[in-house]
Amino acid sequence: MRTASYFIIAATRKTIVVFTAVCSMLVIASTAQAVLIDFDDLVYIPSESEFNCWCDHPITNEYLSKGLLINDGYLAEHFGSSANSPSNYLIGGNSLQFSFVGNLPTAVGMYVSAFFEEAIYLTAVDASGQVIQKKTSGWAGPFDDTPYEPNQFISFTSPSGFTGVTVEGFYNMRTSAAIDNLTYEYSSVPEPSSFALLFVGLLGLGCLRFRIIRANEK
Repeated sequence: MRTASYFIIAATRKTIVVFTAVCSMLVIASTAQAVLIDFDDLVYIPSESEFNCWCDHPITNEYLSKGLLINDGYLAEHFGSSANSPSNYLIGGNSLQFSFVGNLPTAVGMYVSAFFEEAIYLTAVDASGQVIQKKTSGWAGPFDDTPYEPNQFISFTSPSGFTGVTVEGFYNMRTSAAIDNLTYEYSSVPEPSSFALLFVGLLGLGCLRFRIIRANEK
């Protein structure tokens, strides 16, 4: 015959299984979050229909809700081989800067082209102050002349998270880089959720109840 302790133990085990599954799903869902910005969600509206200017549409805080601020960047429609996504891309001035606010991404990547087939220099700074520098192929002087390739993918990773990335061209001109499909990813160790705390509490109550019943049966 099954005793009361049997049913309590069974119910406790079932509770443990259910809450363990729920907590596992919450942990997995909160450990990583990726963001893609292809600039195609914005509408390019030139100031003049006949004479378009790269300076018509500066981009600053349009992506603040996604944790990104942009300085010295301008929206433009795709040209030739620069296309990665179907509509728009970002023109970089002589000192394009991406700044991350709030949570800091641990991985940042983007496709980089150049208007004048020059080398583009990218400098990323993480929360610890570490500076990581990379550059694309292209003209960078007679002693550093590598064949230019459009749409070069450049990426950075740091466990402490990045505060920003600066993009500059070798010629230091008013227009240098063409950026598309900017991606960044957040990775973190999640804090205990309310479900996890509730699971621990129920587990403790179940163990306490089991001990009381066992003591009464002796």
